[in-house]
Amino acid sequence: LELAATETTNAGSLTGTYVNVDNVQGSAVTWTVQAPVEGNYRVDMRFANGSGAVRPMALQCSNGSDTWTLPFAATSGWADWQTYSLVLMQKRMRRMLWIRR
Repeated sequence: LELAATETTNAGSLTGTYVNVDNVQGSAVTWTVQAPVEGNYRVDMRFANGSGAVRPMALQCSNGSDTWTLPFAATSGWADWQTYSLVLMQKRMRRMLWIRR
């Protein structure tokens, strides 16, 4: 986590804990993913954005060649969660995924 923190303040997360990414340049969350076989995998990102404005974030794979700009739309409040889905081609290997501002 870079300029982000785990929180339990707002309701609606699936586990009760979520990551709050600061709305500043350089904030990021990193995941390690391991695909059992090569193929297409759907990535679902749940988010709440009560800021009233779209919050663009970049999703990048560890090979550096795959980058997407994801426009996380404003929701009606910090407890109103939506899902953003994306299909990624994943080789049978360990990779890092970053979402950053």
